[in-house]
Amino acid sequence: MIARRDGYEVDDDPERIDVDSAWGYLRGAYWSENVPREVVARAIAGSLSFGLCAPDGAQGGFARAVTDRATYADPTATPVGIAWALVNGQLAVDHGEVVALHAGALLRRRTRGSAQGPA
Repeated sequence: MIARRDGYEVDDDPERIDVDSAWGYLRGAYWSENVPREVVARAIAGSLSFGLCAPDGAQGGFARAVTDRATYADPTATPVGIAWALVNGQLAVDHGEVVALHAGALLRRRTRGSAQGPA
């Protein structure tokens, strides 16, 4: 998919994303300080990634969504009915409370009749 406006392009082709540019920003950001380049490259390859290309061809932005591309519901939803959860081998939910913020993403699929409504 390519979207164009005022000479800028947003593209979901991971081959067009400048990994070094994305890594250069991310390794200095407080949430991913000193992240290895290899981790950024794997994250881009394994996610639904978007690059913003400026009219001169330079990368002007980058975003990614972690998704299975089929059933991802609401990543901000509080886990309901989950007593414990391990994510990447780390306890992430203990007695229904999220205890590990960077273990990974807790995903759940809404079911019919849940408090959040139909799926």
